[in-house]
Amino acid sequence: MNKDLDEVKKRVQPYLDDFQKKWQEDVERYRQKVEPLGTELREGARQKLQELQEKLGPLGEELRDRARAHVDALRTQLAPFSDDLRQRLAARLEALKEGGSASLAEYHAKATEQLSALSEKAKPALEDLRQGLLPVLESVKVSLLSALEEATKKLNAQ
Repeated sequence: MNKDLDEVKKRVQPYLDDFQKKWQEDVERYRQKVEPLGTELREGARQKLQELQEKLGPLGEELRDRARAHVDALRTQLAPFSDDLRQRLAARLEALKEGGSASLAEYHAKATEQLSALSEKAKPALEDLRQGLLPVLESVKVSLLSALEEATKKLNAQ
């Protein structure tokens, strides 16, 4: 049986060797045809990434400017509350200095109460701002960092 197997193996081996040689030649030809496509693909991706960066830059700046405008508007809206609180605190402090009739604990409690009231009034506006802008800014940041990281990897791979 072993003898028969060896004989079959000897007859078949030249065909297998020929097949392997032809297969390796075909694979090498295929690699030579595909390699320029890979290079072209990398170069195209690099160019597209640069274009994306050039387009996202101004969009990010626009978003930043809009966020600043919203923050400035919020600051303007909250300024009267801040001024009112400042005036009330100054009046209380003056009353404490002059008369000393109100105890420090009362002053502290009222100041805390007024600060809490201001905080409660500002919370909805600040929450709206945070809910509206921060996810967008975070998304832009993540996208830009991801694109830059991918571009760096691809450029370094070349």
